[in-house]
Amino acid sequence: MAQRFAIDLINSIPTTGGGEGFCIPYNLAPNSNINPSPGNLSLTTPGSSIQDVTLATAVVVDYQTQDLHNIAGYLTGSIKGNIILFNRDDPSAFAVFTYSSVGADDAKNNASFVVANGAIAYSSTSPFNTNDTLCFSIDSNDGGGGTDSPFAQTGSYWATTNDLQVTGSLKVKGSVTSSLGYTGDLKLQQELTSNQNVGGVDSGDTFSQGSSTETLLRSILISFIRSSISSLNLKNNSITLSTVVREVNSSITTDQFSIVVTANSPNGLFPIDLALEGSGATTGNFTNDYSLETLSSGTNTITIFPDETLNISSIASANSANITITATAEDPTDFVALSTSRNYSYVYPIYYGSTATDLSTATGTDLESEGLTKLTQTKGTKSRTMVATSEYLYFGYPNRYGDLSSIKDGNNFDVTSGFTQYTITIDGGNGWTSVPYYLYRSNTTTTITSQTYTFTF
Repeated sequence: MAQRFAIDLINSIPTTGGGEGFCIPYNLAPNSNINPSPGNLSLTTPGSSIQDVTLATAVVVDYQTQDLHNIAGYLTGSIKGNIILFNRDDPSAFAVFTYSSVGADDAKNNASFVVANGAIAYSSTSPFNTNDTLCFSIDSNDGGGGTDSPFAQTGSYWATTNDLQVTGSLKVKGSVTSSLGYTGDLKLQQELTSNQNVGGVDSGDTFSQGSSTETLLRSILISFIRSSISSLNLKNNSITLSTVVREVNSSITTDQFSIVVTANSPNGLFPIDLALEGSGATTGNFTNDYSLETLSSGTNTITIFPDETLNISSIASANSANITITATAEDPTDFVALSTSRNYSYVYPIYYGSTATDLSTATGTDLESEGLTKLTQTKGTKSRTMVATSEYLYFGYPNRYGDLSSIKDGNNFDVTSGFTQYTITIDGGNGWTSVPYYLYRSNTTTTITSQTYTFTF
């Protein structure tokens, strides 16, 4: 005879009996319900109002399981066999029936198994209650004399030469052995060392004997790409903080920052443990924790509360100084640190222009009060337009920059000798004080309508 075993290949359900088992789940309908609804089965117990399995004359099973899987093909077409029911949450409660025929009712979408003599084995006469979730299985004989079965027993194995198709997932406990003798997922039969770079595998990488081929393939086909944060930007009152060079004692305030975020690959996970730090300032350095922020792909905007204000009020000896704002995070897979930063540079200003006043002994804010133009830039060659009417020409800067190597007029003539260098100590109108400057003054007053002078360090 040909045996057919109905098992659910879609769900493997943990049970209180220990471990995991195959289960086709059905809800137990009230007894003697001849047309149970989808996901239900019922016991026909004439003359009894209780679920007494010894009185059952039929088991009526809807084609559709509790998990919405249609198993009509398993329920119909057999001539006799066994039905096993047990409580999914208490497998010790069970009943076994022998049926002698099956009636299929496609109009009602159910099959009726005739079990004239009631249960042949059971844990008690009433092991189940209405609305219990039961696990249902059939061991059926289709009467085909063995010609229908796709499997034949070979020793301790069931084998087939047919193609098999599984709809849903198949969970196997133990190993799967191929015809070539490989067991489980295919493994390397000997150590393998790569002699070239292939995908994510570098020349010299070694895979030991017994390594999973899945591990090898994943290493070849998938290179881990770390998540990232970039493009830090700060705003105050919705206006982006410019990174233009600032004069000493010009504070910056921020109430919002944004970063651009990408996920890692192939895991698709975004950076974690975000923080923001301000450093390099004379006052206002800070470290803020934003680890509760959930980052997503693209631009992420985060509010800073309360506002952060930072300032550089003096520079000891360097030509310039920076306030650095840094956003940090971690990749959630390999926990490598990620960062993106933005610098805000500060300098003491350069002064240039013309005035009839002799500023060679200037103090305080004389250079600004006398109308010289302020240039807030870092050290470097400067080309400035000069206009004068019987006035001195001036070019001054922090003496830490060193001497000028040349001064050239608008005709590109070297006129360095026509200027004298003076050392003065001045204050800035912006609030900084007592900074030594070199001031270059033309040796005589001059009149020029407009000429571009070039000052080179």
